[in-house]
Amino acid sequence: MEFNRILKQFKKIHPHYSRTPSEKFSSSRMGGWILRDADDMYIGFLSKRGGCEVVDLVETTPENKPHIRGVNDEKFKEFKQRYKK
Repeated sequence: MEFNRILKQFKKIHPHYSRTPSEKFSSSRMGGWILRDADDMYIGFLSKRGGCEVVDLVETTPENKPHIRGVNDEKFKEFKQRYKK
């Protein structure tokens, strides 16, 4: 598949996703496309069957960095509640 078609399909499925796939760093695989942004960071996978998975990246700064021995930030508390073992 041509990358422009992949990009259109990605934007159709996830129109409000903040990162844009880069043709330079993204690559075609047997089952679809591994999508990477302009910083060469993995952002998702677009299947040839039409499915698309994206990774929600969170910018970490010293102010919002979670404590190593416990989760005190509200965002990480929500994450921990949603994904229980």
